[in-house]
Amino acid sequence: METALLVEDDVGVRESICSTFEEAGLPIETAPNATEALRKWEANGYNPVLLDLGLPDMDGGQLFVKLRETKRDFRLIIVTSNAAILNEYRGVLAAAADVVLIKPINDEELLEAMRQVSQDETLSGTSEKLWTKQEVLAEVDAAKDAARKEVIQASVAAIDAAVKPCAIVAWLFCGGYIVIMLEMLFLVYLLVWR
Repeated sequence: METALLVEDDVGVRESICSTFEEAGLPIETAPNATEALRKWEANGYNPVLLDLGLPDMDGGQLFVKLRETKRDFRLIIVTSNAAILNEYRGVLAAAADVVLIKPINDEELLEAMRQVSQDETLSGTSEKLWTKQEVLAEVDAAKDAARKEVIQASVAAIDAAVKPCAIVAWLFCGGYIVIMLEMLFLVYLLVWR
């Protein structure tokens, strides 16, 4: 098996993944940032690459592009602590990520990811948190839809809170015609935005 490259800035995560690799007899090298990863990549090339998206010196997506520009073939395992951040990386995922792991990662998840990218059946384990590209993209889409719905509901509630007191004041000071007009505007708003 080829040597894997882990690009991860979190020391604890880096040590945990290295320990799992060593116990399984899998070769691995690490880089705490994109600069070190590029230096090591130029000297050796690795397969697979385990890539954290949130690196201190360069965006993980940018690092991926730089690695791909070398024309070396490698499998990609994305490692992230937040599924929502994946929305920024839809192109990367669609183009190249073989596996996505959500932190915290346990030994079984890591070994299952390695089995998938290496097609090595001697590595065993199953994972409920090992996502395919399609599952990640579906999760991102669902999160965006839920966020949009929350924004719309909050906007309607704010308008409800603002319009109703205005309608009462208008009724008291200006007569019923203004209230009727405000209610009609409110109904039009509800029909258009809901």
